[in-house]
Amino acid sequence: MRWMVLTMGLMAACGGRGGSEQGTALSDSVCTALAEWSGWAEGGKALAPVRDECPRLMTEYGSREAAEPPFFSVEAFAVRGDTLFVADQKGAQLVTMDLGGRVLWKSGRAGQGPGEFSGLAQLAVGDTLIAVSNLNNNRVDLFSRAGTWLRSIPIQCPYDLAFLDENTLVVVTHAEPGGMVQVVDLHTDAVRAFGGPWPFLSANIRGNRDLHCAVVGDHLLAVCSYYANHIEVYDCRRDTLVAAFHRTLPAGVPDHSVKKDAGGEMMFFTLQTFLLDIFAGADGAINVLLRPFAPDKTVDCAAEGVAEVGIIDRFSTQGEYLGSYAVPVSASQAVLRGSEIFVSSSQEDMIHRFALPQPRQE
Repeated sequence: MRWMVLTMGLMAACGGRGGSEQGTALSDSVCTALAEWSGWAEGGKALAPVRDECPRLMTEYGSREAAEPPFFSVEAFAVRGDTLFVADQKGAQLVTMDLGGRVLWKSGRAGQGPGEFSGLAQLAVGDTLIAVSNLNNNRVDLFSRAGTWLRSIPIQCPYDLAFLDENTLVVVTHAEPGGMVQVVDLHTDAVRAFGGPWPFLSANIRGNRDLHCAVVGDHLLAVCSYYANHIEVYDCRRDTLVAAFHRTLPAGVPDHSVKKDAGGEMMFFTLQTFLLDIFAGADGAINVLLRPFAPDKTVDCAAEGVAEVGIIDRFSTQGEYLGSYAVPVSASQAVLRGSEIFVSSSQEDMIHRFALPQPRQE
C-alpha cells in the first residue's frame, strides 16, 4: 500500500498562521526526502514522490519567537470539532484555540490545589468534559468545555486517558491495583481494572511519560509505551486482551542501561524510547508514532542529531502491519482529523496542521 507523503515549508506563527484556504504547496526536495523515509520505514521500498499526493501546510500554532505565545510547550494536545486543546506543561495551564489560532481561554496554574497542575500530562476531550492527567498530583482533573474546573478523581500516576463515552473514562497507569487499564464510571467514580502487567521494567520506574492509549472504534483500547516496542489492544466491553504485537523497527535501538554502585544499589539508568504516541484513524487503523531517527536513518540519542521527520506505522486492531508514512516534523504526538493531520514538536513547542490528499492504493 502506498500511503501519504507529507512535505514541509514551515512558517513562524504567533497564534495560528497559514496560507490560503487551500494551504501552502511545499517543496519538491522535501517531498522526495519523505518518500525515501517512507520507503525505508516499509523495509527499503523505492517510493517515488508524486506531487498530487503531497499535502499542504494549512496552519502552525505557537512560536518561541512570539512576545506573547499562546502556549509555552506542547506536552499533549487534542482536536475536537473546530477547537484545539493544548496541555502546556511549562505554563501549567490548559489552552484552547480555534483553528484560526485565536485563543479562546486558558485555565490552571502550578500547584496542588483545585484546578492546579504538577506534571500536567495528557488530556482527553469529550462532548461536555475535558479530562486531564495531573501526574505528580496523582489525580485526573475534570473541566467543563468552557475551562471551569469541576472535580478530581484520585488515580496514582495517570499516564494517559481517553473517553469511551461521555460517562466512561479510561486511564492507563502502572501504579494502581487490579490492572494497567482503569475504567472509571463518571457517574459514581466506581473503577474496574484489567490488563497488564506491562512486559518491561517501566512498570517499576516512574517517569513523566510512559504509557499512551487511544480508543479505536467504540470499545477497543490500544496501548503502547515509550520504553518498549510493544502494543496491546483491549476490548473494554469484555475487559479482555484482543491482541499483543510489535514489528521490528527500521533501525536498531540501543539497550536500556542501569548502573549500580558497589553495593548493588541502582545509581542511575538510561531508558531508550521506542514508541512516542498512539492514535486512531477514521478507517479504524491504529497509528503508532516511532521514536526519532538521525538523518542517516540510525538512532542518535542526541537531540541535535534528530532528523526533521516523523515515522508513523499503521496496524489493524489484530496487529497486522499495514504500512508506514512520514510527516515532515520531528514529531512527539499526532492527531488525525478527517483529511487533516495535526503534529506537535516538543523541540519547537509548536503544532503543525496539514491537509492530506487521498491515499492511493497500489
